[in-house]
Amino acid sequence: MNKTLIAVIILALVAAGLYAVLTKYPRQAVLDEGAPQMPSGEQAASEDRVASGTVVSVDAEQAMVDGPVLVTILNETEGIAVIAVPSMGLPTCAARDNMADAFALMAGDYIEVRGSIGEEGMIIPCMSTEHYLRVVAPM
Repeated sequence: MNKTLIAVIILALVAAGLYAVLTKYPRQAVLDEGAPQMPSGEQAASEDRVASGTVVSVDAEQAMVDGPVLVTILNETEGIAVIAVPSMGLPTCAARDNMADAFALMAGDYIEVRGSIGEEGMIIPCMSTEHYLRVVAPM
């Protein structure tokens, strides 16, 4: 009986503490102060970006463990952009018919890309049938 009473008291104290914290710092007040409304990765995933430029490097090291092929391009006006081309999921990629072979890209190729903005601002050209990765001028 005593153990049950102690457990109920502890549970009531925890609930009261949570209530006090949640009423003192309501979520809406934090959002109104300018905090982002969702994590940047989720927010960015809904945005598309179009970029073009000269391939600086192709890093396929992560592809060995089913990670993306990272293609870095340089554009004179926008600077550097990194494109993350899925290696494992390419057959299920929505834009697979509009995708150049990332493994065949070489430094000096001029490419155009459209894709979703992912983590760390990388462009992921696979989430929509409107996405693409094209070689405009091979090296």
